[in-house]
Amino acid sequence: MLELDVILIPFLNEHFEELNDDLKEIFTELLKESDPDLYTWIMGFGQCENVNFKPIIQIIRKKMSIA
Repeated sequence: MLELDVILIPFLNEHFEELNDDLKEIFTELLKESDPDLYTWIMGFGQCENVNFKPIIQIIRKKMSIA
């Protein structure tokens, strides 16, 4: 999904290295989710029920000025 590429590729390039190892692993797991779910969660149109994903989603939203 192009909309996700516009958000996630810059996040990966600009902020991934700032994450601790746990968050890097969670980010990698997050990317395995379906594009519609990722878009919904990252854009704030719906809440992710997986508590492990919530911190990285918030970081992405903040770093990419979506929050």
